[in-house]
Amino acid sequence: MSTPWFVNPRLILGLVCILCLAGIGGWFSAPEQEDPSFPYRNGLIVLNASGLEAQSLAQRYVRPLERVLAQIDEIQNYSAQVKHGAASLDIELKETVYNTDEVWQRIKEGVAPIRQSNPSLSLAILDRVQDTEGIFLSVGSRGDLLQERQLAIALRDQLLTLSTVRNAQLVGDPGQQLAVAFAQQSMLQTGITPLQIAQRIAEANKIESVASVTKDRANLNLSPVAQLDSVSELKNTLIATAQGQQLPLATLADIHYRTDPQARESFWINGRQQVGVAVTLVPNRIRIAQAGEQVTQLVEHFNHTYGADAVRVELFQPKWAKKRKDALMQSLMLSLVAIAVILFVFLSASGAASVCIAVVVITLTAVAAFSAIDGVLHQMTIAGLILSLGLMVDNCIVVAERFNRHVSSGTAPLQSAIDSITELWRPLCAATVTTVAAFLPMLMAKGSVADFIASIPVMVILCIVASYAIALTLVPLLNRYFPEHKSQASCWQQQLQLKLEQGALALSQFTLQHKALTLVAAFGLCAGLMSLPQAEGEFFPKTNRNQAIVDVELPMGSHKLLTASTLNRIAEDINAHANVERTLVFSGFSGPRFYYNLAQKPDESHIGRVVLSAQANTDMSQLVEQLNTRLQRDYPEVVLRARELGQGPPLESTVVMWLSGEDYGVLRQAGEEVFAVLNADPRLDKPGKAYSGAVPQLTMVFNQQRISQFGLTERQLNDYLAWRSAGLTMTHVSFNNEPTSIVLYDPHSSHDSIDMMNTGVLTPLIDKAVPVHALADTQVLGKQAVLARRNGVPVVKLISEVAPGVDEAELLTELTPVLTDIAERHGLRLELGGEMAESGEANSALFKTLPVGALLLFIALILQFNSLRLTLLVMLSIPFAIIGAPAMLSLVQVPFGFMSVLGILALAGIVVNNAILLIDGTLLYVKSGRNTQAAIVLSVQNRVRPVIVTSVTTIVGMLPLTSASSPLWPPLAWAVIGGLLTSTILVLVVIPVLLSLLLPRRNKGLPEYKPRLGNTCTE
Repeated sequence: MSTPWFVNPRLILGLVCILCLAGIGGWFSAPEQEDPSFPYRNGLIVLNASGLEAQSLAQRYVRPLERVLAQIDEIQNYSAQVKHGAASLDIELKETVYNTDEVWQRIKEGVAPIRQSNPSLSLAILDRVQDTEGIFLSVGSRGDLLQERQLAIALRDQLLTLSTVRNAQLVGDPGQQLAVAFAQQSMLQTGITPLQIAQRIAEANKIESVASVTKDRANLNLSPVAQLDSVSELKNTLIATAQGQQLPLATLADIHYRTDPQARESFWINGRQQVGVAVTLVPNRIRIAQAGEQVTQLVEHFNHTYGADAVRVELFQPKWAKKRKDALMQSLMLSLVAIAVILFVFLSASGAASVCIAVVVITLTAVAAFSAIDGVLHQMTIAGLILSLGLMVDNCIVVAERFNRHVSSGTAPLQSAIDSITELWRPLCAATVTTVAAFLPMLMAKGSVADFIASIPVMVILCIVASYAIALTLVPLLNRYFPEHKSQASCWQQQLQLKLEQGALALSQFTLQHKALTLVAAFGLCAGLMSLPQAEGEFFPKTNRNQAIVDVELPMGSHKLLTASTLNRIAEDINAHANVERTLVFSGFSGPRFYYNLAQKPDESHIGRVVLSAQANTDMSQLVEQLNTRLQRDYPEVVLRARELGQGPPLESTVVMWLSGEDYGVLRQAGEEVFAVLNADPRLDKPGKAYSGAVPQLTMVFNQQRISQFGLTERQLNDYLAWRSAGLTMTHVSFNNEPTSIVLYDPHSSHDSIDMMNTGVLTPLIDKAVPVHALADTQVLGKQAVLARRNGVPVVKLISEVAPGVDEAELLTELTPVLTDIAERHGLRLELGGEMAESGEANSALFKTLPVGALLLFIALILQFNSLRLTLLVMLSIPFAIIGAPAMLSLVQVPFGFMSVLGILALAGIVVNNAILLIDGTLLYVKSGRNTQAAIVLSVQNRVRPVIVTSVTTIVGMLPLTSASSPLWPPLAWAVIGGLLTSTILVLVVIPVLLSLLLPRRNKGLPEYKPRLGNTCTE
């Protein structure tokens, strides 16, 4: 008789070796990063239309763009910020969208006609704003900002040559212009107007090819007739005077490089402006630690070339990725060791050894499969492995015990292996299917939160499937070749098993004799656990980084210099704190997105962010609380909030609300009323108005008749004013492989309104300059600095934090009717956002697929038991676990949040097996002729050890995560531990009672307990 393939040692060991080698190779070669990546569901459209007022820009460009966006069904929300000369539209796709590239392409195609019909409009679609700029470098200490910019450009270009770098861009770019300083006094003396100079320079730099010739039947393009190739050519460009002379430009004006005076974004360290470089690594295809080493080596080589202090690494995500991975790997190793100890306590030496080896093989097999499907190793992947440890052990223990039972009855090892596999492959398959079905809802969920945790169900399912295969092949093989020796330890284990069986017998006899009392006590326990108060805390946990951010918002319309000055003073005060090592200041924008969920705000002159790094082991929550107290007291004129880095979606504030309508005047009036309500409530912490009021603006209306009398046009007058203010752009060159504008400006202009109105305009019709105020009527009007729109409708936005200890849901439930009444009185609509809305969306994303998971679990159990009552009885173990999770969190004072919800979902796949073991054992004894109650007692007595061992190994496996350095994991670990404890206890107590009520009674006799191990240890 041939040996069945599933017990062939060469085949099994060969496959195991291949899988282990593949797992080891996958572990060291698979892509690796700190956090999961997300589909590109967020993006920006950035507009620049110099000179246009906010209202005109919104009417001419923003509203047509909104009409395009409104036609794309995949867009969830779009909001616009429109100010003088610039606008941005923030686009958010629906959470269920995964083909994001296709949607962004449709957006680009819809926007293209607007771009083509307005060639003067600068329009950019940024569909990769979600990329994490995980490495941030500062370039400084040269003393000259333009030199530092050139260094930053050289560094950027070198970084882009690395295959691991997707993008590198300047941060706080001061810009560079080739400035032609031509004073108004020079114009009056020479009679040369700025318009003549601008026209001449533009003509001298027409770089397009003008003609082609044919020679020897070959087409030859002529080089551009006019092209500026150097600064010296620009200086030597001849300008015609009114007297017919040809003067080099250098004799009329000073020509030099300068920073762009209109650049709103700036980067500062210790009160000194610098240039930064933000590096985005390629997601999902690289190992972040190796990529970090490449960048570090490049920076070291760069510093060796340009000076030891040219570049400094300020923010470095690969360090945190390695730290987090090392911490989780330490937890995984501790879990494996702890599980091994538990196995050697409860099982025989051979059985424990075989299960321990099987767990390692299962882990490597799962890693090999995960790598084969292009999985990315990150913190969620390793957490999935830790969560799977108890499930890995479950099948292996059942097979090892069945094998030992056959051997103890005198069956040969080979036949014992065959019998064990033959008897168990069906029930273990059913148990595996039920566990997989319980984890499928987590895998099927859609949205950013589901994407964040997607690796956990994938890894768990792979481990469960691998566990099924390894338990039925490798475990019997190992037990065949691991000799079983009688020892003092094995005697002690048998005595322990005897005690467990005695306890299980006593417990089952008591509960079956006192059914009503048992059920009432179980109900009372559940009620007591559910009544425990929950610890206060946030739904999305913080990180374990010694970094924090301070977001600062000045009144809208504030000048960029005031914003930068205020931010630097705040940074100086932060630096004075004993635990703060360094601060980075980003003025006019929110800085690089160095962490995956930082909210982005580009090109806003009134906002900024301070990023601080504290000493190691600093209590960041305490530091942030101290900074908020002190800074909000010292800077009452600004909206300021210090925050720790946290998990979850980007949140501007805990409470966010929008009022929408058609009239900005009505919106501001209603906004003030809402703000008064928020400001008067002590449960809200420093509410703020994220909208602008009316700000003074100089309005100039040109007199058409006067202009025509002097032979001028509005365009010419605009050019004169540009020359006297920020500068008149004449043309663009690229002398150093970097696009540069050539700008004509008046170096003596004070830029104030009186000076601008006195700008002299030369006209061929008269001999003297005509002041601008003679050609235009001026008045100062109050106009809104920024127009906010949301989904095509004008809005005003209000934000607030919640005071410590306040329940946000309860607070908003109380305030919403009052705020809704204000909105309705003004004919407006109120919409709420913030942390509660995001947490609701997160829960909805996870729970939406629960019915599908429940249906699959129900089908699997029906196919296994062919009984509706028994199926529902197994599913009852899930509520037993759900009760224990929040109770344990309450006892250990860990807030119930997003990761706790994840733990509860995971429990559904873990706890059902215990109930299946008991019910399946009872049915086997009933089929063998036992009466109902005897079958129940024997099932509890014989299955108590695998139930307890499985639960204990899972609990012990989760214990290292309860003290993890990251606050992400304790809520998950404690939820699983609490749910397992209550589920295990209630399954052993309540399930037998309910089984006795559901199964048909044959007789009432109970077997008398007879110790089975009495002479084992004396042999």
